[in-house]
Amino acid sequence: MIGLTMNRLFDFIGKDRFRSFPHDYLVLDIETTGLCPETDLIWQVGHCLVTGSKPVDRGGALLDWTRHKKIDQGWLKQRLIDTKQQVEFRDGRPTGKTYHINYQKMRAEGVDPEPVLASYLKWLREAHEDKLFFVAHNGYNFDAVRLAGHFKRFLKEDWAFDDWELFDTGMVEKASQAMMYPRSDDTMRSFSEYVGSARLRGVRWALDVWCVPRYGLAEKHGLDMNAAHDAGFDCYLCHLLFEHWRGLAGGQAKKPAAT
Repeated sequence: MIGLTMNRLFDFIGKDRFRSFPHDYLVLDIETTGLCPETDLIWQVGHCLVTGSKPVDRGGALLDWTRHKKIDQGWLKQRLIDTKQQVEFRDGRPTGKTYHINYQKMRAEGVDPEPVLASYLKWLREAHEDKLFFVAHNGYNFDAVRLAGHFKRFLKEDWAFDDWELFDTGMVEKASQAMMYPRSDDTMRSFSEYVGSARLRGVRWALDVWCVPRYGLAEKHGLDMNAAHDAGFDCYLCHLLFEHWRGLAGGQAKKPAAT
């Protein structure tokens, strides 16, 4: 079913841009202090640049908000504690997930946020001009909203992905299980938002605990899943998922180069 969903999606993308799975694209991921787009902070930005279906540049940056004049440090300390609890425990039971940041680590290892945000904004604008494809897991509904918010809040700059250039692996996984397909007037953005808003019992699409085991990515690529929820690593996971789907949809999935 996933191959059919993918093919239908690429079928309705602008024919002049993508006739099949693009081989060149930029995967993006962020980690945040929580889920509120107005107040929570991006503490890590990650990327995986793919050329010819192979990763050529992987990385990311940990942002240090502990020295930022606009951030209430008491709020930040408590927010990191609360979010760690929410991520790692549910109803008093361990979830098996790890929240990789705390105040001390952010202060010791992080870098000034504004220059990092500015460099990513510059890269996004250049990639957009070059018509490079973007890939993200829950991209339109989560990453895009928060990146745009941070660019506006801290750089006073506007940014938005257009309605066709961001492929959302999370929403495609969710849609494939529910047999949801693009409507005649959908764009990539509207389809992702439509799928994201659907309340579907029993449908799972988390990258680490669902997609990776479902498609056997850890075994196939020798992954250490203890690194999950690091933005750079999650970008690489998203790339592996996208290439796996290429094969399922009738393309040729290439084995990624060692990185």
